[in-house]
Amino acid sequence: GGGGGNGGSGPFRASMVAREADAGAGSKTEGARPRAASESGGARAEGPEVETGAAETKEGAAGMADEYGEMDSSGLTFEAGRVELEMGGVLEAAQIRYNTFGELNEKKDNVLVVCHALTGNSALDTWWGDFLGPGKAFDTDKYLVVCCNVLTSCYGSTGPTSINPTTGKPYGSTFPEVTLRDAVGLQIRTIREGLGANRVAAVVGGSLGGMQALEWAALGGDFVRCFCALSCGSKHNAWQIGMSECQRQAIYGDLNWNGGDIDPANPPNVGLSIARQIAMVSYRTAQAFDRKFNRHVDEKTNQFQVSGPVARAVDRALSLAILNPTQL
Repeated sequence: GGGGGNGGSGPFRASMVAREADAGAGSKTEGARPRAASESGGARAEGPEVETGAAETKEGAAGMADEYGEMDSSGLTFEAGRVELEMGGVLEAAQIRYNTFGELNEKKDNVLVVCHALTGNSALDTWWGDFLGPGKAFDTDKYLVVCCNVLTSCYGSTGPTSINPTTGKPYGSTFPEVTLRDAVGLQIRTIREGLGANRVAAVVGGSLGGMQALEWAALGGDFVRCFCALSCGSKHNAWQIGMSECQRQAIYGDLNWNGGDIDPANPPNVGLSIARQIAMVSYRTAQAFDRKFNRHVDEKTNQFQVSGPVARAVDRALSLAILNPTQL
């Protein structure tokens, strides 16, 4: 997913909301997921091993695979310490969760960075696993493939649900504004300081991951050899900014939002569901909706056919809130 939140180096306004407004599903799945993280300097392993595989949500007689499977925050952690942010705020003990696949070569210049989309985590093997492995696009025989969980996410990196070391309580509404430049700056430090790399061979990402790839290119200089940004623009246009604001306002309007200090037992699911519906409609052009659905009516429900996919997407998004309310 990629439609909620500002792109480029602009601030993640109400970063917790941007995450929720485009939340993905966390479905129960089967099958063991391999973990191939290298124990490099400046890192510590986090999180239990989990089971994952191809989850399905039924659409009539057919099933649709869940791209992400079960989401978790396991991996290695880079401790960045005190970080001064672009918008003027400070994080006293910032950390970045990441996973690695493959090994660093003698020249320490074979790092391939893959950036996840808004609702992703650093477990690259669970959502782009078909591209990962010996002889594949993300060739682990040639590259040390690294995926970092973006700053403000709920999957290991510092975010609004993290404990503020100054107060001993979750940041919640007091979490400072951050930018993609802040997030990528910490990822660059993770690669340089945590892994000891001298150069990044390439950076790849789609949607919010594509925006991160652009920022890598802008910040990295000679440290980054090349990049590939997919499914994103150089900046958000006015239509995108307005659409994102509508999603945020939908969540602000839910009484359970509580100014950003959410009770995990009562998350703002109503606002989240409306925001997700706005997001789903924004992912296609009017022409694409006409080609696929037109004004056709579902005979079983007597509703327009377009209503079904939107509702199912909301169910998948809300499953994360229901199964893992503490990650909101």
